[in-house]
Amino acid sequence: AQNVAQGGRLVAAQKRPDIAQIAEQVSRERQRELAGVDIAETADGLYVLECNRNPQFRGFMDAYPDIDLPRCIIDYLLTAIT
Repeated sequence: AQNVAQGGRLVAAQKRPDIAQIAEQVSRERQRELAGVDIAETADGLYVLECNRNPQFRGFMDAYPDIDLPRCIIDYLLTAIT
């Protein structure tokens, strides 16, 4: 399998609180304020594949064009420093 940043196929997923919680937990455990967490779902459950320190959000932005991700990151950073 190939990731989207390397030309893999994009499959948009539904937003799920359980997956968001896993991604947040993994990011905190790795002490990463901003991270890209790759999670796969199989018949056996959810698996964390990796936690990227320098994530490429192209796939996310393609899957969710209604979310202004750069603006969300900037807003978060501005909130975090005040």
